[in-house]
Parts: sequence; C-alpha cells; structure tokens
Amino acid sequence: MVEVTIEKNLSYCQFKELIPDLVSIYQRAYENLPEYRDDSYCKIAAYFSWLWKGDPEGFLVVFEGNKPVGLLGMHTNWREGKEYLAEIHELVVDPQFQGRGVGKKLIEEAIQIALSRGRKKIELWVGEKNRKAQEFYLHNGFQEKEQRGIWIRMIEELDL
Repeated sequence: MVEVTIEKNLSYCQFKELIPDLVSIYQRAYENLPEYRDDSYCKIAAYFSWLWKGDPEGFLVVFEGNKPVGLLGMHTNWREGKEYLAEIHELVVDPQFQGRGVGKKLIEEAIQIALSRGRKKIELWVGEKNRKAQEFYLHNGFQEKEQRGIWIRMIEELDL
C-alpha cells in the first residue's frame, strides 16, 4: 500500500489549479477504455467542474506528496425516486498507482462522508467491459443491481 493523503473541501482556486493534472490522470486511466471516456480536454475539465460544483465536499483528490494520483467525484444529495443517496460519478486512479490501495482509500472516505450525511446507500455506474473496476467494487462491498445499455449499476447498503 502506498502512503497517500486525501484532500477534501478543496477551495475553488485549489480545484482549478489541479484540473490539468486531474484531466491527465483521467486520460491515462481511460486510455484502453475508449467507449467510456471523453477525449476533449475541455469536456473533461467541464465534467470535473460539474462534479466539484455539485458537491465540493464530495470531490476528493488523493496525493502522493504534492502530486495528485487519483480522484473521486460524488454527489451526496443525489435523488433516486423519493430517496436521497450518495452517487459516485467518477473514481479514477493514475494507472501507476492502481492496485496499491489508493482506490480503496477513496471508497472508504466516500462511505464516511455519505454516512455523515445520513445516506443509507452509495451507488455508482460502471462500464460493462470494465471488469477490473467491477471486481474492485465487488471486493469493496458493492453489489450489482441492474444493467442499462453498456452501464452496470452497483450499490452498497450502508449501516448508519
């Protein structure tokens, strides 16, 4: 396991300064999964801005020293029918740091944030061909709920 720190509650200025590094991580991580990525720097940066603005406290960045190596973007006021839950929209780790506990730390922190907001569920969607990510989520307590097109919905019930 690599020694990393998770930064949450980034100011808008801190977030904006990190965008080039975060976009680069995203592009490298999705390099072999073209059906699930966007290639436009501007669109990826806008997506990250949407994630941060939707829930700044749910936007987590992992650092090794002062170098960002992963991120998780989550909205904790996501609505599914009449129920509010935590929705992880993005979890991406630099390929050089995958398999070293970075993603697990992000999931654990996301669960703690969701619990602190009284959420009973945390969910995400993962690409049907992204078996590595599916196995990671299953190993970390998520269960497959349904499939829509090329996306699989995974949910973890949380104990309050």
